Amino acid sequence: MVARCDTAGAKERVIIRRRLWAFAGLLGLHGVCFPYFGADSAELYSCVGTWGARGTHDGEFDAPLGLDFDSSGNLYVADEDNHRIQKSSWDGKFIIKWGSLGTGDGQFYGPTQVATDPSGSIYVADFGNHRIQKFTWEGTFITKWGVWGWRDGEFRWPSGVAVDALGSIYVADRENHRIQKFTSDGVFIAKWGTEGSANG
Repeated sequence: MVARCDTAGAKERVIIRRRLWAFAGLLGLHGVCFPYFGADSAELYSCVGTWGARGTHDGEFDAPLGLDFDSSGNLYVADEDNHRIQKSSWDGKFIIKWGSLGTGDGQFYGPTQVATDPSGSIYVADFGNHRIQKFTWEGTFITKWGVWGWRDGEFRWPSGVAVDALGSIYVADRENHRIQKFTSDGVFIAKWGTEGSANG
């Protein structure tokens, strides 16, 4: 289920969209939930609409785990157990989907997160295939990088991906206990983190 929340204006909607990816895939919902916080993050507004259900049809989900919006306000959802990405308008109208279970280009094994960059490209954390895949906003495959491993540019179950304002890509490399940074084409830049509870 997807829940859409009423907001005071476009500025607030953009702020909240960028903030709320972590609320996707609440247990039992098989969809996306958007609780809305005010600009000061102190006031919680109620949701005013929902869409989606558990299933495999267009607009249905099975364990969605991550989402992001593009600059036009379209929503991309990592539909993990359906092994696909779904794109819809901001109010839930289905637009397109891509992906299936597999190891080929454009296929996924449990995608867990999706992120958009300033140029409109889409990045997917392909969790079970230990890689990042990059697509156009229409779902056309562009490139991929990563294999199972612990060296620079390798992953063990990448669980998250994010893009900064300059277009650099950050990947949460879960079982290697680190963050890796790349160019938009997958060229390794830096890494940090080790297993433990100390700072860094």
